[in-house]
Amino acid sequence: MVSTTIEAGRERGLIVRQIGVLGVAVAASVSSLMFDWCHRLCMFLMPYQAYGADEYVLVLLFLALGLLAAFALRERHLRHRLMAQELERLKACAIARTDYLTGLPNRLALVEHVDLADTAHAAPMTILLLDLDGFKSVNDTFGHAAGDEVLRVVATRLASLDHEGGSLTAFRLGGDEFALVRQGPAKRNELEALAASVLASVGRPIPLGSASIDIRASLGVASADATGTELGSMLRRADAAMFTAKRSRAGSCFAREGSGGPLSPAPASRAFSLAG
Repeated sequence: MVSTTIEAGRERGLIVRQIGVLGVAVAASVSSLMFDWCHRLCMFLMPYQAYGADEYVLVLLFLALGLLAAFALRERHLRHRLMAQELERLKACAIARTDYLTGLPNRLALVEHVDLADTAHAAPMTILLLDLDGFKSVNDTFGHAAGDEVLRVVATRLASLDHEGGSLTAFRLGGDEFALVRQGPAKRNELEALAASVLASVGRPIPLGSASIDIRASLGVASADATGTELGSMLRRADAAMFTAKRSRAGSCFAREGSGGPLSPAPASRAFSLAG
């Protein structure tokens, strides 16, 4: 009778060990603990078999199995709930940092991107601030749905830009304003080539149904060296350069490099100015 009881306890321990719904880690630990506990209980009750205690042993074993299973299920439920909460938190963080219309990272993501890059790499960085010229007329003429489509097309083109010599990330700051962040050292001729590529990509005709429209943009550039990056200062300098380009003519780019220095328009024959 004793051996039967012990074998039954071992079989129950093996059965519990194989329950997949409890998770591999939890099932293994619970089954190991349960087998050890049941075995110890049976050994403890062996001297009382002469008094007909087998029935009590079985009852205690079943109670122990039920209690351990309840604890395992509760732990599994709690683990799933915590996992669901973490997924919701990550989803909310992603939504808060993504522009709903274009899918590009937004201004909050730009702030975090610059802070992280400055902390991790302390490398030179360049911000290109881009504003679409005459975008209001697109909404007024073709409607807001067409305007939204133009913004999505521009965002896709900016996100697909590839630039040698440094990583390039596109952001939508709001309205018809976008930003590009280039990490890594850059000479003026490299920035001119990048600006030319950006303006040329944005300036390609955009199909809208049976028609197509030409979009021009003004671009301002600001750079920071490896000694530290203050995003607010870079954005202000890039914004000032962009408005100088916008006042000059659509489709041009002005650069303000370093922490000082005046705004300097490049000659019309250079890549910084593409109005033609």
